[in-house]
Amino acid sequence: MRHKISKHFPLLFFLLSVFLLLMYKWSHLSLPFFQDEAWVYGKAVRMMADKGLSLMPNALDDELVRGHPLLFHFIFAAILKVLGNSVFNAHLIALGVSVSFLFLLFYYFETRVGRWSGWVLTSLVMIQPVFLAQCGLVLPEILLTSLVFLSIWFFSEGRFRLYFFTAACAVLVKESAVVLFVALSLFRLFNHKKLGSNFSSLSLHLFRINLPLVPWLMYLMVYKMQTGNFFFHEHIEALSFHVTVFFDKLRRGFYFVFLAQGRNIFFLASLLSVFLIAFRNELKKLKFIAPFLLFIFLFLIFSSVNYYADRYLLLNVVFFIMLTVAGIQFNSVKLIFRLCLFIFCFSAAVFSFFTQSSGNDQNPGYVNAVQVNVQGINFLEKKLSREDTIYCWFNTHQNLQSH
Repeated sequence: MRHKISKHFPLLFFLLSVFLLLMYKWSHLSLPFFQDEAWVYGKAVRMMADKGLSLMPNALDDELVRGHPLLFHFIFAAILKVLGNSVFNAHLIALGVSVSFLFLLFYYFETRVGRWSGWVLTSLVMIQPVFLAQCGLVLPEILLTSLVFLSIWFFSEGRFRLYFFTAACAVLVKESAVVLFVALSLFRLFNHKKLGSNFSSLSLHLFRINLPLVPWLMYLMVYKMQTGNFFFHEHIEALSFHVTVFFDKLRRGFYFVFLAQGRNIFFLASLLSVFLIAFRNELKKLKFIAPFLLFIFLFLIFSSVNYYADRYLLLNVVFFIMLTVAGIQFNSVKLIFRLCLFIFCFSAAVFSFFTQSSGNDQNPGYVNAVQVNVQGINFLEKKLSREDTIYCWFNTHQNLQSH
């Protein structure tokens, strides 16, 4: 009996961690929308819930959806129509998506890496400031991360139908998922000789990998017919291949993924782990993480030529933590050494959570920024008339125009 109970300890610890996350985030669900969710995503999903569900580009104003595919908006709006179209429910859906993703990570690592690895991974992801901020915000990054993760999972197992569905959904949630198809195509090419396939077999595999792009290409054709352009004009203007700009964004992206928010300890731990595994000639153990690692590299490059924001790199942060946990877990060194590495990583993340705060959506400090905005707007409503001129920053200007 005792053995049967102890077998479920990792799951029990995981459920306890999820419960603590829900307790921490619950009070944040009633806060007004913040930054991009106030200006774009949150406003758009609530508007679609009122106007009616649609995946067509002209379902909402183009300046509101900014050329993005509308699957994210469709999913949230559909659930809002059932639960009720409120800010609280929109945040609740976002939190539900985040918790579902944590369950996927837990199961994946428990079955592939080893006992307790799923709880360690999800605990390290949960304590990341960027995840703690976004797990309750109406933004597409966590849903996108979930779908990209599932796509690589199903691709690695040769489950093509499930891969097609999740990969097609990923690129219809946000077009930056195109990096997934480049990564998997290159991964297949790198393994061409090892798999011993001929040219026709390779071509068929590449075709199957990129087939989920078809629904997105169809969306672009409809978007072109309705707006006259294939992409939103500001997205095109934000593209830059200037060397100085590229390397500045690459530096910022590398810092945020591997060094910021206490992840410098993760970086050192992963380097040490991979070195020890390579020293023992056991790198094959990390084979399953190779597609995720390739995606990290390509997504950094993609982010360096497009409009950059730290929160866009949530995918890379999660995949990097996966690499760190797998590297430590697969080490042949003593258990006490691996436990020390995990404790150092967890301590660094906790320290970052308690010491770093900002008014951006990659840090839980956004809560303070929202509360200050609420106080400011309450002051305006009491002290000023509609004829007065108000000077404020961009997002507050957007918020004041919409209830």
